[in-house]
Amino acid sequence: MGTISRHAGAPFASGETLDGTADLEVDIAAIVSEVNGNLDNSNIVAGADISGAKLADATVPGAKLEGDAVTTAKMVAAAVTKASVETSTSADSLTTSALFTDVPGLSSITVTPGSTSDQIVITFSCWLTVTGAGQYAFAFSVGGTDTDNVAYVYLTASGSQMVHAQWSVTATAASSTEIKVRHKRVSGSSTAVFGDALAKRVFRVEVFPQK
Repeated sequence: MGTISRHAGAPFASGETLDGTADLEVDIAAIVSEVNGNLDNSNIVAGADISGAKLADATVPGAKLEGDAVTTAKMVAAAVTKASVETSTSADSLTTSALFTDVPGLSSITVTPGSTSDQIVITFSCWLTVTGAGQYAFAFSVGGTDTDNVAYVYLTASGSQMVHAQWSVTATAASSTEIKVRHKRVSGSSTAVFGDALAKRVFRVEVFPQK
């Protein structure tokens, strides 16, 4: 219907005797008719600043959103996949300890999941050079707790070996979680060294929001 129209003799004049049918009823009926189911875009002033809190949940279906309307920049951080990467090319020696210790040259990564249904995916890869035979295990520390062994490498008397470790875990809390790469010597007496300038250690953590 659009905006409301007044009766032909509007506005009312001071001292005027109003006709119930031609004056009052025309104006009142027009208002009632418009409010009772006929309000449309023309009734809302530009910049009305209507609070979104007044919209009921699920009142805007996905089909009403333009394909490119919701961008990453418009989404809350917790709803976007987050990734952090640490790398190193320093020639650091592996531990000789039988207990897990931090991989040298790599800082820990701290992520903040958006909810306890988010998935944290952790990967680590490197090249090792070695003199002497030995076996090493790799794991991840998630929030201060070591995972089980997630990768093993057996090093022969000489040469190079690639290591790739991956782990996925459901977030235990929607709060900051520190993650580290860990390693230990399982057997042997080898002296192993992490990579060189052409073979980076790569430590990556990604948080994937889940419905």
